[in-house]
Amino acid sequence: MGTKENMLVQDVCTRWNSTYAMLFRLQEQRWPVTARLSDPTVTQRGKHYLDLKTDQWSLIEELNLVLEPFNSATVFMSGQQYVTLSALPHIVHKIKKKLQNPDLESPPVKSFQAHATEQVTERWTDLTEFKPESPNITLLAAALDPRFRKLKFLPADQAFSVKSTVQTMAALAAKQQVRPTASGNGASSTPEDSPPAAHGGKMPTSLLDYLTPPPVKNKMRSSCQMKLYRRRS
Repeated sequence: MGTKENMLVQDVCTRWNSTYAMLFRLQEQRWPVTARLSDPTVTQRGKHYLDLKTDQWSLIEELNLVLEPFNSATVFMSGQQYVTLSALPHIVHKIKKKLQNPDLESPPVKSFQAHATEQVTERWTDLTEFKPESPNITLLAAALDPRFRKLKFLPADQAFSVKSTVQTMAALAAKQQVRPTASGNGASSTPEDSPPAAHGGKMPTSLLDYLTPPPVKNKMRSSCQMKLYRRRS
């Protein structure tokens, strides 16, 4: 049949995504399972009802489409070799978007979509809330992550507020790193109780450059400047 020989997977209530794994594997092995259940030399007489009907197979296929984003999100957020906190708002936004798939037709699947959307919204209602006086650490991390720095999962005004807060924090950190000495000769020094700045104290400046588009001095150079900024973005 051209199907991989894989064992069926059982759903376990204590295992994340095991329902998806079970349904995905069952859909993958649909024809071998159907052939085995239809073979009278293998399946006892009166047991053919165990085979699923066409509408049940269609239901499994649609459920897999709904559950797949949750499985992908779980696998990604379980990683240990890369940063995951900054990706959380983007992932939740994508899950909610995937749950709005209008191509699904089965009433049970549509009901599940509505319930899952409600649960995701309720559980992560504070994830994208941002107040400058009490910054959301997750959104600040996302603004500093090159993968999500444009904050497309936020409204434009809220994304601007997050970026402005990060720029203000970076400018404040730059000022705090350089302080006049007690002799008043204008020289700068780093406080003993503060760690030395990385890369010769250039981190805050680089951060501001990272968040701020490069200035365009004249029209002749504008196209080159914008290409440079897009490349850095």
